[in-house]
Amino acid sequence: MTDTKLKLMASLRHIGKQLSLGGRVRLPQSLLRRMFRRAHGAVEVNDFDGNLHLNLRLSEHMQRRIFWMGYYNLEIVPFVGKLVRHFQWVQ
Repeated sequence: MTDTKLKLMASLRHIGKQLSLGGRVRLPQSLLRRMFRRAHGAVEVNDFDGNLHLNLRLSEHMQRRIFWMGYYNLEIVPFVGKLVRHFQWVQ
């Protein structure tokens, strides 16, 4: 995939995140993910969960979902957050 296409996808990802209203409306991101489900290439995401950097291969289902939606499984996100806070408190 060309750099131009990857930049376009990154721009659309940003717009989709804005339209999702902080994850309350999943439709924009879900539509984008489905539109580009055949996309290939590697992309660097430098705004994952604030300031984390990820290199994602868009040919992989889970990585593509993380690119578009910001997570793979929404139900596990609060659980992992609680787990991390618990272990930070214990240490």
